[in-house]
Amino acid sequence: MTTDTLRAIGWMVLSMAAFAVNDFFIKQVTGALPPGQLIVLVSGGCATVFAALCLRAGLPLRSAGMVHPLVVLRSGGEVVATLSYVSALALVPLSLTSAIVQVQPLFVTAGAAIWLGERVGPVRWGLVLTGLLGVLLMLQPGADGFRWPALLVVLAASGLAARDLASRRVPDHISNLQLAFWAFSGLFVFALVMAWIQDRWMPLDRRALLGLAATVCAFVLAYLCLMRATRIGEVSAVIPFRYTRLFFALLLAIVFLGERPDPLTLVGAVIVVASGLVGWLRERRI
Repeated sequence: MTTDTLRAIGWMVLSMAAFAVNDFFIKQVTGALPPGQLIVLVSGGCATVFAALCLRAGLPLRSAGMVHPLVVLRSGGEVVATLSYVSALALVPLSLTSAIVQVQPLFVTAGAAIWLGERVGPVRWGLVLTGLLGVLLMLQPGADGFRWPALLVVLAASGLAARDLASRRVPDHISNLQLAFWAFSGLFVFALVMAWIQDRWMPLDRRALLGLAATVCAFVLAYLCLMRATRIGEVSAVIPFRYTRLFFALLLAIVFLGERPDPLTLVGAVIVVASGLVGWLRERRI
């Protein structure tokens, strides 16, 4: 394994830790703010930061790429994913949301076969179905405690998969920083509508302000580390370390939120992660 690959793995692990911290602070703030207001403030903060990064890199904030169909689809997937995931965090334990969202790579596999025409054999389809079985175990259908709000996390994973599939075909001349700025700008507009419909705007105390600032900083750090990881190392070697996000999320949920995931949640999470890792190993071998 090369030095660049080892460094890329380090950046990937740091990125996943930052994403988990971002989820943790969002979970904390959802207790004080309605989802619409929360997303308005976070998306506005992130859009501002990425706008500054674009200008620093000499990238235009407006270009013809904004209305490229794949860019619009990518931004739409980001909007659906964020609105669903933040809403889920307000209703569902952090440990459960972090476990279910790990099904995203399997959704990407299914979407690549259905919409991009990629060849997906019976083994890979079997892994997708196995991963869905793990999700069902976590949702506990048929049980008295069926977790209906957790379906929002499944919707979020679908939105993330749509975003990733669109990203594969976005023209190379469009920067990742521009994509992030446009996505958060679109999210800001949708969140304003959501906040208007909810017709609730809570005053911000010191704790809420600190939580929002930490959320924005954690997300920007996570995104930049992720970009760095995929640029300097072999992508296929660093992808498995995306699952470390679940480890960090579980650690934060157990230590700081007092959550105790039940056995079905843990078994389902293991099945989902194992399905993703087996699929990655198989593709890497081929």
